[in-house]
Amino acid sequence: MDDKNKENSDELFEFVKFMERSINATLEAFYDIQDISENVLMDMSNRNMDIQREAQQVIRDFFDAAKKGREELKKVMDKGFNQLERSLKNK
Repeated sequence: MDDKNKENSDELFEFVKFMERSINATLEAFYDIQDISENVLMDMSNRNMDIQREAQQVIRDFFDAAKKGREELKKVMDKGFNQLERSLKNK
């Protein structure tokens, strides 16, 4: 590989790493918002006994599904970035 191609490959690899860090930071912020929202909703439902029983299970189900989805998204993103990085390292 000549110097120009090596430089382009290095830049591309660095950009992929930047994308990965950016997406991970965004996901972490999303997780924090989701966790805070769950805590606030549970706290609010605890204050109102009329909706407490019904609402708490719905809140738990909603956030359990959301957490499962975010874990799956993270796995897909990690797998994709690993494949990109391996591919770029082999060039």
